[in-house]
Amino acid sequence: MQRTCTTCGTNFTVSEADEHFYEKMGVPVPTLCPDDMHRARLSFRNEVDLYKRKCDKSGKEILTYYPPHAPQPIFENSVWWSDQWDPMEYGMPVSFERPFFEQFVELERRVPKSNIYVVESENCDYTNYATHNKSCYLIFGSWFSESCLYGQSVYHSLGCIDCHYVEKCQWCYECIDCLECYETAFAQNSQSCTNSWFLFDCRNCENCIGCWNLRRKGYHIWNVPVSKEEFEKTLQKLRTSNEFVELFQEKFRKHVQEDVIHRAMIGENNDNVSGNFIYHSRNVVDSYNVQEAEDIGYSDRTLKQKDQYFCTGVHYGELAFNCLSVDFSHGIVGCMNGEHHTNTAYCIDCYSVEDCFGCVGLRQKKYCILNKQYEKEEYEKLKTKIVEHMRKTPLRSPTGSSEGQAGEWGQYFPVAMNNFYYNRTLANDYFPLSRKEAEKRGYRWKEDEPKAPKGTHLTIPDSIADVPDSITDEVLLCASTQTNYRVTPQELAAYRKMGWPVPRENWQYRYSNRLGLRTPRKQWQRTCANCQKPIQTSYAPDRPEIVHCEQCYMKEVY
Repeated sequence: MQRTCTTCGTNFTVSEADEHFYEKMGVPVPTLCPDDMHRARLSFRNEVDLYKRKCDKSGKEILTYYPPHAPQPIFENSVWWSDQWDPMEYGMPVSFERPFFEQFVELERRVPKSNIYVVESENCDYTNYATHNKSCYLIFGSWFSESCLYGQSVYHSLGCIDCHYVEKCQWCYECIDCLECYETAFAQNSQSCTNSWFLFDCRNCENCIGCWNLRRKGYHIWNVPVSKEEFEKTLQKLRTSNEFVELFQEKFRKHVQEDVIHRAMIGENNDNVSGNFIYHSRNVVDSYNVQEAEDIGYSDRTLKQKDQYFCTGVHYGELAFNCLSVDFSHGIVGCMNGEHHTNTAYCIDCYSVEDCFGCVGLRQKKYCILNKQYEKEEYEKLKTKIVEHMRKTPLRSPTGSSEGQAGEWGQYFPVAMNNFYYNRTLANDYFPLSRKEAEKRGYRWKEDEPKAPKGTHLTIPDSIADVPDSITDEVLLCASTQTNYRVTPQELAAYRKMGWPVPRENWQYRYSNRLGLRTPRKQWQRTCANCQKPIQTSYAPDRPEIVHCEQCYMKEVY
């Protein structure tokens, strides 16, 4: 089936498997193209844009990811989880004279929100969407890690700084998509490597510098065997001179573009999958960072999930459509931020709920609609009636018009409900828009107001050994953006311990740079650089990298 996106006009294909899933979930075929489906959902996930304000319950100063204009009361995390308030007090009856989403927005704006999405963590005040962590600072979408700083998707790791999508790593710096690496810096798409710098697609390597496509190697520089003495000499230069690191990095990135053999799709033990970073899965369509999953479409960050379309951060469950950050759940539509849902739709910040519809902040509840309790029979009748009402009620466009719009049922929450700035959310990380395009779609946009730099024009010593303790008292000036940043005592200690250079740019700039080194969440058709066979890959056809099909890649690398 061919469809035309009602937002951008792009043509897209709906396969028979897609139609079968939508029929199973009882939702209509989407009227938005996959990219705009992702934008609608991910624009509700702000991880890194943090603000200071006072808790509306205790008056205590807190940090929150909700901007100052957000209308909801914001409670400190511990207060939100306490029995000091009851979300059922905000319950409201359903009206069939008004759009359901209009009523839901009224409820959602009244129910208090937790200031930050942090669970069971210690000394992790400046983190968000982070659970079970200890002594971490400015890490996001991460869990079970300790002493990690400035990272995104850092899992089960220790002492990692400026890393993106790393798991079971220790003392790693500026690493991207790495697994089980130790004391490794500037590595990407690498696994089980130790005491190495500047790696791309290396496995089981130790004592290697500036290498790519290597397996089970030691004491190599630029993919050439070297003596232990030569390796130690180069390593010492890297650990003592930021200038040497920058020159080395420039040369390394040139090799990555010109000499590295890039795999069309990164993954293992899969059957019938497309996307990237997919492992031990089957029947996966255009999805990313997926593990042990089956029958998945247009999703990302998924673990042990079955039957799911258009979801982000949904794990350990089954039957999910258009959801964001809801784990251990079954039969969910349009839900966001929660755990242990069963047969729920359009629920936000709910935990251990069953048969609930359009609820906010509930815990251990059944048969609730708009935070109002019902008996089972009444609930089921109302739910059926609401779904039919939503099917017939056009979702209003950002301009307020409903002409030509699809019904509310199956759509994500309306843009009018979104508190966040598009360019500060995950949506812009993976599906960027210009300010003009974003505002045309009804999204908010945030431009930093020009400010006279207050940071000192401190010349950071070239060697970490010469950096004084007093640098942690300085307000530094980012070399690339001319904005302020600081170096904390915790990170300075790590730089000294590992011989890593003190960064010259602020953490947001470093975050964006790392993100830019990953391939986008998009698929293209191109040909294998070796055998010319058609392949599907996240490397656009006009990119310069050497991209091989799976068979040619395996022959060359192994």
